[in-house]
Order: sequence, then structure tokens, then C-alpha cells
Amino acid sequence: MDHAGTALSSPRFVLGRPGGRMRIFAYESLALALPVALFVASKYAAGAALGWDSSHYAQLGLDGLNRFAVNFALLFILAQILRRLVYLRDGVAEMPRIGREIYDEYLRPDRVAGFLLVYLLLPHFMATFSTFKQAIPEFQPFAWDRAFYALDRVLHMGDEPWHRLQPFLGKPAITRAFDTAYVWWFPLLFGMAMWMAWSANRRLRMQFFLSFMTLWVFLGTLSAAVFSSAGPCYYAHVTGDPTPYGALTQYLQDVHGQGHVWSVFSQQGLWTAHLDHSRPPLGGISAMPSMHVAAAVLFALTAYRVSALLGFVLSQYAIVILFGSVVLGWHYAVDGYVSIAATLLVWFAVCRMTERWKWLDEPSGADRL
Repeated sequence: MDHAGTALSSPRFVLGRPGGRMRIFAYESLALALPVALFVASKYAAGAALGWDSSHYAQLGLDGLNRFAVNFALLFILAQILRRLVYLRDGVAEMPRIGREIYDEYLRPDRVAGFLLVYLLLPHFMATFSTFKQAIPEFQPFAWDRAFYALDRVLHMGDEPWHRLQPFLGKPAITRAFDTAYVWWFPLLFGMAMWMAWSANRRLRMQFFLSFMTLWVFLGTLSAAVFSSAGPCYYAHVTGDPTPYGALTQYLQDVHGQGHVWSVFSQQGLWTAHLDHSRPPLGGISAMPSMHVAAAVLFALTAYRVSALLGFVLSQYAIVILFGSVVLGWHYAVDGYVSIAATLLVWFAVCRMTERWKWLDEPSGADRL
């Protein structure tokens, strides 16, 4: 085959034509939609095999996500316009060029369709995860809490990690700060997903979502089922032993009594839902591994590919979440350590895999947000 024929058949050539762009969009969509479809199908298959009705299990409320997605889209496009206006040299004369850039990177049909695809898939994916998480105790009782408590003591020289941190972090104002960081994890999770859904950096977009799905399926679902555990705040409930976390629980209750602490309120609500067999959106109890820590590390790894400053900020946030998961009674420290190691492994494995997907090398927007 001559060089001209090779060029005509290459993804880099066809990207310049609408048909070529839609072909690449089809590749991207299949790579994202197929794992979600298999995950959702596995929910119904597991429900049939294990005898529970998966059709009425946890659903992710869409009203809040709808408002979030619309507001995010408007603010994202506005931010892209303002970012370019800052560097204007010729004033109004450059506005047409800015308009063309915005359209080509974010508003052309394949870009908007890619954003909408993630928007449509995300609720089903997260609702399926929540369904599995809340079903775990029905077929795999909490059995690993004693082991993780003992492992924490081994790793921290015979003491519980929260006890070592308490002299430094056990102040009501600091506790509330950790609690606030934990609350902000939820909008950050969906914000990162929406940002990557519209990112012009298609390779980073693909790496983020494949890592995202791998972590939630293999770490948050399968590993959580194998190492079923409830966490320090429920230690006495699931083991029947006197809790070694009594002092921490009492301290958190005291701070909560002085003013609302979301973690305490949420822990109480999740245990009530567990006893009642109700299925709140994004509910369920699971300690090992910590998806809060895993997702926060994924945020930082993704951000470093865009900006060193943003990556540094989100890496500090990941550290806050790691410490907060311990001092708020959600997790054993080992839950976070395993999550960090697993997230790094998944991120670099997905990077190696997607390096072979040459159709992701779209020239325009490769270094964009």
C-alpha cells in the first residue's frame, strides 16, 4: 500500500472530517458504555442467582444530578471563554477565533454527545455499585473487622491510628474541617466526572473513566465483598466485642452535640437503613477498601496531568481524606493504604493499555482541559 493510502486510512487523517470524528466518538463510546452495560447486567444476574430483587434496589436520584450537570456545563463553558479573554491581544478582533476554538474543542456534536453519554451512564453505574454495596451483608456478613483492627495495631506499633492522631487532630474545629472535606467529596466526585466527560484531552478522559470504572467495580464492589467489613464506628455492632473505639465514638458524639457533624449523622442513618433493609441512594456500609480515599487519589493523579498546582492541591485533599477517614471513625487506616496502592496500580496499568490506542491521539486539544 502506498503512503497516500495509509494516510487516508489513519485515524489522524479522518479526524479532520465529521465522519472521522464520529468514528472516533463511536470508539470512545463503546469503550465506556460496554463496561457499564456489563456491570448493570451483572446486578440483575447476581440478583437472580442470589434470590434478591435487584429491580427495586438503590436508585440514584436524578434531580440533583440534573441541576449539577446543567450548572456545571454553563460554568465550564463560561470558564473556557474567560480563560481565553485573559490572554486577548487584539481585543474584539480575536472574538471569532475564540468562538471557533470553543466550538471545536467543546461544542461540536461529538464533544457534546460524549458529555451526554457520561451524564446518562453515570447514574446507572453508581446505582449499580450502590445496589451491590448494600447487598453485600446479605450474602457476605461483616467478618473482617477484627482482622483489620489487629492489622492496624501491628502497622502502628501496637496502637490504633486514631489514638496516635487524636492529640494533634482531636479538636472540634479540626474535626469539623475533616467532616466538611468529607462532605465535599461527593460534589468533587461528580464534578471530576463531568469535567472529564467534556475534556478536550481525549487520552486523559479515557484513562480517567477506565480507571474510575475499574476502581468502583474491582475495588469498591468485588474487594468489598471478599473483605466484608463495617468499619470502626460499627465495630461493636458487627463483632459483639467491646469496642476499642469507644473514646473516639464518644468524642465525635460530643462534637456532634455541640453542632451538626455530618459523619456522625450519616453513620447513624446508614446503620438504621442496614437494620431496616432500606436502600437509600449511595447508601451501604463497607470499610475495606476506602473508595473515598481511592477516588481522592484518582482526582489527584488526573489533575497532575493538567496542572502541577491543581495536582498538588488535590493530592493534599487526598491526604485530608485519608486522615479524615480514620479520625471520623469511618475506616481502619489499612483501608486507605490498600486503596492508595490499588489506585496507583490501576492508574498506571490503564495508562499502559491506552498508550496502544493510537486513535486517541487527536492533534487538536491534546493539551487542553
